[in-house]
Amino acid sequence: RRFLQFTISSPLDSLPYNPLKNGSVTEIRDSLMSSLNSSEPFYKNKALEYLDKVIPAVRLIYGHVSISQLRRILQQREEQARLIKEITKTDVPSRAEILSSLQMIFSTDAKILSGLSSQLASLDNYEYGNLLSPEKDAEQIDLVEAIGSHAVVYFDVNIQLSRESSIATGKLILEDLKAVSGSISSGKIKRPECMNLFIDEAACIVDVGFIDFLTKCRSSCFAVNMFVQTIAAFDELGSAFKAQLMACTTTKIIGRLDESRSVDDICAVAGSYDSFTESYQTQKSLFGSSEKTGNGNYREAKKMRLEHDVVKQLESFTVVVIQKNPFKLDLIEIFREF
Repeated sequence: RRFLQFTISSPLDSLPYNPLKNGSVTEIRDSLMSSLNSSEPFYKNKALEYLDKVIPAVRLIYGHVSISQLRRILQQREEQARLIKEITKTDVPSRAEILSSLQMIFSTDAKILSGLSSQLASLDNYEYGNLLSPEKDAEQIDLVEAIGSHAVVYFDVNIQLSRESSIATGKLILEDLKAVSGSISSGKIKRPECMNLFIDEAACIVDVGFIDFLTKCRSSCFAVNMFVQTIAAFDELGSAFKAQLMACTTTKIIGRLDESRSVDDICAVAGSYDSFTESYQTQKSLFGSSEKTGNGNYREAKKMRLEHDVVKQLESFTVVVIQKNPFKLDLIEIFREF
C-alpha cells in the first residue's frame, strides 16, 4: 500500500494537503467555520456571509478553493480587484449576481472580519501554510483518491508545536473526513470495504458536532478509533457528549486510570450481575479478631462485573477490554514482547 504523510513537524518530508478540496460550497464553508474560533454570533454571521459570497467565485475562476486564496482575497485589495476582473470575463448566467455580491461584501468594514482574517493568517503561516494550499494540479493528498486506492494516510499536526493553528488544522482534517463520509453515504463515492481512522489525543480536536459523524460513519464503512489520556478530557464538551460517546463506541480499551469519575464511568459501562452474599453478625474477640455470633443470612445482591480497584491497580502493559456486542469483558496483556 502507498503511504502518504502530512506533517507540520517536518514540512520538507510532507506531502501537501488541501482540506478544502472536497465538498460543496456549503460543506467547504462549514468545514472552515467549524475549525475556527468565533465566540460572538454577529462576527460569526459576518464571516459566514463573506465565505458564502467569495467561495463560489473563487471556485468558478480558479477551479478549487484554498486557505491561502481566501486569506489573500480578504486582506489584499488588489486580489479582490483581480477576482472581480476575472468574473467580468466569464459568461455564466449568474455573473451579474456574483459581481454584485462580491462588491457588497468587499465593502464590509475590515474590522468586522478581522477575526476571520487573523485565523486564516494563522493557518496560512510561514512554517507550513504552503502545505495546506497546494496548486490545483500539484501532487498532494486527496482523501477520496486515498480511500479508492487503499492508501495509508498519516496526519501529524503536533499540537505542542503551535497549539491554536495545529488544533484548527486537525479540525479541518476531521471536517474533510466528514465530507467524504457524506459523499460515500449519498452514493457520490464508491463505498470502501472498510476504512480505519485512528485519532490520537482526540479530545484536543473533536467538538460537540463530532458525535453526529460518529453515530453515522458506520454507514460509510468508517471505523473510528479514538485515543485519550482519560475520559475526563472530554469534560469541556459536556456530559451529553460523553454519554453519547460511551454509547457509540463498540469496543473500549482501558489502561490504568486514577481519576475517580473516569473509573466510575468505565465500571458502570461494564455493568453488574446477580450474585448471592452471605452476611453474619460479628463481634471482636479479646485478641482483636472478628468472630461470628449468629447464623447470619444469605441474600441476593448485585455485583459489579468490573471493580473500581481493578482499573486503578492495572499493571503496565495490561488493559481492560469491554466489547459491546456480543458482550465481553477481559484483561489482556499488550506489547509485552517489546
